[in-house]
Amino acid sequence: MYAQKMYETSAALEYNTFEMCFMQAAQAKNEKAMLECRESYDKAKDYIDKAASNETTMNSAKTLFYKGKIYIGSMMAYATDTVYQKENLEKNLNTGIESLKKAYQDKKFKQDVTDYVGTYVFQFNMGASQMFNEKKYLEAGGLYEMAYRFNDVVGKVDSTSLYNSGIAYQAAGKHEEAAEKFKKLAEIGYKPGESYANAITNLVDAKKLDEVKGLIEEAIKKYPNDKDVLIAGVNYYFNVNDMESAQQLLDKAVQQDPNNHVLLYNIGTITLSKGDFDKAESSLKRAVEIKPDYYDAQYQLGAVYVNKYAAINEKLDNMKASDPKVKELEAEAKETIQKAIAPLEKYLSKYPNDKQTLLNMTKIYRAIGNNEKAIEYKKRADAVQ
Repeated sequence: MYAQKMYETSAALEYNTFEMCFMQAAQAKNEKAMLECRESYDKAKDYIDKAASNETTMNSAKTLFYKGKIYIGSMMAYATDTVYQKENLEKNLNTGIESLKKAYQDKKFKQDVTDYVGTYVFQFNMGASQMFNEKKYLEAGGLYEMAYRFNDVVGKVDSTSLYNSGIAYQAAGKHEEAAEKFKKLAEIGYKPGESYANAITNLVDAKKLDEVKGLIEEAIKKYPNDKDVLIAGVNYYFNVNDMESAQQLLDKAVQQDPNNHVLLYNIGTITLSKGDFDKAESSLKRAVEIKPDYYDAQYQLGAVYVNKYAAINEKLDNMKASDPKVKELEAEAKETIQKAIAPLEKYLSKYPNDKQTLLNMTKIYRAIGNNEKAIEYKKRADAVQ
């Protein structure tokens, strides 16, 4: 047993030698000296592996503590060896973290583990913040993730680091990784609606559409009235061209946020595509009342009247001239197309050279018998290159 205890002690001594050697070499920016420090690291790892494989010391808190430190220390010892890191980094981190978690359960080593973890978390967060500010988002995401994992050793749920990791991965275009972090946040109850929404959005961006529907259903089941969840669901259904489901969620979302002009615009657009002119009109009118300079909504509102006018004329084409409803429908058609003028002119005030809209205005004015205005808009359209 004495020999096995010696392995613990020797591992600790060699690793302490490595740490001191590495820090001095790093401060001096001496890469050759940093590589030479690896000899002490390798000895430490050999000693701790022997201690960890023996029944008398494998569950010792000291062995577990130094095993955790030494395995995690491979990040430093082999920092420049990309082949080693690719093959061993994640495996060593997992082994090290699990060993530290076990050591933390021993009262004698609880503070040692806490101090060790705290030092690394501080360094990870400092480095992550710097990387993010330098727009090195992938590196920032990895460091924030490490801070979260290390805090987990001492039972701390570091939702802030996990959230920052998700944001950084998202900014780096690593949408699957970002989705994973936001799903975890939703599971632990950190801003669950927003977290589910971010997870859904990132899965959509990652084109993992087969995974999204189940997540939406899970999120809506838990948070049926959460606006962020509903909007994320709408975006998914838009992507898969399921307008019926999109409208259902939009209707729920607008109940939670009745003054959201974008939601109202989307409802108007979907209902227009379905030929529900009344609902499209009311939604888009509300959108432009809330935000008069919402030019896309102004255009869509004009499109509602143009399409409704066409639908009325189609009815008229299929009616006999003697039908008593003809005059009523003709009056309705004229009234409808006149309503298109105001929103389309508002749109043209922002986009005066939209040729197709100028031509549409020409047709509208001809339809209501205003040839002077029709000629004016035709000239404007012809002048657009």
